[in-house]
Amino acid sequence: MIFLTEAPNDADLIPLLGAKAQVIPLSHGDFSWFGVWEDSDPIQVCGDRKKVDDLIKCVNDGRHLSQVERAHAAGYRYQFVIIEGRYRRGKDGLLEVPRAGKWNTHFTNVEYHRVEAYLNQLTWYGHVRVMTSHTPSETADRVVELYSMFQRPPEEHTSLNAIYSEAPPQVRMFGPPSLIKKVAKELPGVGWKRAAAVEAQFPSVLALAQATPEDIEKAKKLLQDEIW
Repeated sequence: MIFLTEAPNDADLIPLLGAKAQVIPLSHGDFSWFGVWEDSDPIQVCGDRKKVDDLIKCVNDGRHLSQVERAHAAGYRYQFVIIEGRYRRGKDGLLEVPRAGKWNTHFTNVEYHRVEAYLNQLTWYGHVRVMTSHTPSETADRVVELYSMFQRPPEEHTSLNAIYSEAPPQVRMFGPPSLIKKVAKELPGVGWKRAAAVEAQFPSVLALAQATPEDIEKAKKLLQDEIW
């Protein structure tokens, strides 16, 4: 269950989060929930939603930093903040926001670099994950996705279980490489260019793994030392 603050300025998220959220008074953050970490170790997560106007106030008065420090002290393992809205650097270096179809610095009166410095230091020094969103609906989606991730320990997720290995541009490959070519490519001194030569001499990965020193010497002679 996602616990959502009962603050009036976050009421627009209630229908967007639906049954996934429960509105209650929160001591820390605009969102919080219980999750799990490695080996199903229970943890607490909390996060804030900051519209650009509110972000500017936080840069100037330090209120958000105080909230982050109190949440850390209360035992929240991970914290995040979602910056909702659009902004950019104006020609004069001030932060610009869209108003009435135009980009304008009149409503901000803060230097762009100050806002970026705040967010960078919040991420790297304060250990608060900074995320962005353009609309309340996108904010709700990000919260739900993050909540879902923390409902299972890291070892049960698979999105990062991938090993990328690209063939060099000069290697022409017609169709997917065979298993033996993939294995041979990893051998010292072989690589993609010479993997095809190994494939030609050994009919299977098992044959390659069971190759005797004599087999290797024979392959060397047949290949005229091409791969060694």
